[in-house]
Amino acid sequence: MYKKGVIDRFEKDDAVILLEADHEEMIVAREQLPKGAEEGTWIIISKDSYQMYPSFIIDIKKTEEMKAKAEGIQEQLRKMSKESKFKSD
Repeated sequence: MYKKGVIDRFEKDDAVILLEADHEEMIVAREQLPKGAEEGTWIIISKDSYQMYPSFIIDIKKTEEMKAKAEGIQEQLRKMSKESKFKSD
């Protein structure tokens, strides 16, 4: 089994991972994740039939791509708000 997901949030000692293809949540113990995993980090999840628990690897490329995409969208929104026809108080 091989899946990709993004860490959506942490709830106490658990991480909530949104699975990309399945549109489902996966809840795992925070301690199972690799060091450096935080909200917004993309994870590759693999589990073979002989493994009791899945393994998690940070997908650095996808994490960086999605971070850059989010930053681009935020910049566009900032530009749009500066060009607003409405005055702000």
